[in-house]
Amino acid sequence: MAQAWQSSERQLYKNMTSACNRCLQVDDIFQVVLEQLYDEENQRSIASLAATCRTFREPSLSVLWADMYSLVPLLKLFPSHTWTEVVAANGDTVYKLTRPGPLDLTRVVHYAQYIKSFHWGYEEDVSVDTLLRFFSQCPPDGQLFPNVRVLEWCEYRPELFGYVSVFAGANLSTFDIDDLPEDPPLAARVLADIRTRCVKLEVLIASGHMDDPAVSSALSRLLDSSAANLCHVNVRMVLDSASVLVLARMPRLRMAYFPVCPRALDALHLPTDQVFFPALQVLHMNLDTLDTGTLAFFRAIQSPAVGEIALRVKLQPYASILEAHFETLSDAFLHLHTLSFMVEDAHRGSINGSPERVVTNTTLQALLRLSSLTELSVNVSRLDISAPFVTAVARALPSLESLCFSAANSTYVPLETLRAFAEHCEDLETLGLPIDARVAPDVQDFVSYSPLDFLCVGESPIARPARVAAFLLETFPSLRTVMWSEPAGPQDAREARRGRNWLRMEKRMEALRSRKAVARR
Repeated sequence: MAQAWQSSERQLYKNMTSACNRCLQVDDIFQVVLEQLYDEENQRSIASLAATCRTFREPSLSVLWADMYSLVPLLKLFPSHTWTEVVAANGDTVYKLTRPGPLDLTRVVHYAQYIKSFHWGYEEDVSVDTLLRFFSQCPPDGQLFPNVRVLEWCEYRPELFGYVSVFAGANLSTFDIDDLPEDPPLAARVLADIRTRCVKLEVLIASGHMDDPAVSSALSRLLDSSAANLCHVNVRMVLDSASVLVLARMPRLRMAYFPVCPRALDALHLPTDQVFFPALQVLHMNLDTLDTGTLAFFRAIQSPAVGEIALRVKLQPYASILEAHFETLSDAFLHLHTLSFMVEDAHRGSINGSPERVVTNTTLQALLRLSSLTELSVNVSRLDISAPFVTAVARALPSLESLCFSAANSTYVPLETLRAFAEHCEDLETLGLPIDARVAPDVQDFVSYSPLDFLCVGESPIARPARVAAFLLETFPSLRTVMWSEPAGPQDAREARRGRNWLRMEKRMEALRSRKAVARR
């Protein structure tokens, strides 16, 4: 009997110490399991696990508190006699903190250490006075949130902005601030605090609408102090030449989004004996226009891994300057897969539409050498391209998944030109092109497997909508959406007829699609 009992005990112990059981006793492994199970429906279950035993407690709390979107859960950790919930005049429940003391912060400090990312927006259900009382009790220099890695600040009230430093600890790696306050000294002070406290910063996202030397200087120093670690910079404030030079020297910078004025690039003299942007992969720039300064800037980029470039300008450059830029990009970045060039307010102003600024086949010819392109977008004021050039684009860029040529004033290519994309671009799903749909080719015995499902034609003219619908479905059997636009301002009879024809074409296409679906059954 004793032997049987001992054998049973050994078997039970063996089951309890199985490989799976031992793995779940490792906090890091158990936490990964919980992270996979975690969602809003399982919050209560994971909270119950945290109260089960010490083995489950730490991993469960780490998952429950990892991502925070409000301060209310922390505020409710104060003793019950220090806070209350009242109904405001609009019927909403507002949380109010009355008289907290230093000792009342004990539980808050304990649970705050589990927070890994904090996404803080406008707290509608917490009064400003309550937030100020809370921050007044918090320890300085990010000590309350020592493990926060990601801070996204979308709280726009200026009286709270000065408390960003409460969340900025030494382990912060991502700092995203939606809008700097229109108070230059305060904005500069906060940027300085981030610079001194966040020594591991890898991602910086910031926006502002001020042109102040103090803010520009603080931003430049922040970029300089974090240059060794930063790999993603998205700054929606106009950079000066010093800041651009700091970006160019960052050894790990892979993604850069920033606006810059031409005079800053003109003043930027990049020495030829240094390596600039060695790891860059994605570049988005907002500029006034393109000129010799921007051309020199692109020639200085030495990363072999650049795959995405997006340029947004206010004034359309001369066609010769734009051609030189496309030549430089085609020679320097052979592995480019995404290229976008856009002129803001392309529909406005007579300067953008002057003859020397018209984009032609010659202007865009260099792009045909970028055979790896999967996305190409050119949005300008005036566009004059021919059917042979569009056909050449389809043949030279067979990997395209999205293509858009659009302009406020453009020539139109014949509708039958679209067949080239069905023949040569097997992955094309989105196409934007000014077409002349007044003449629709006859439907031929043409078998197409094109996946194109979205076609944008802008203000393209159209006649005989039934034949256009038949041609489009023959060429692009997966086509679901055809987007057309109406010109700004009052419409004459011709424009009204054009709009009605496109509507008829859509209805006819839907009828043909339904007929084919019935025939396949």
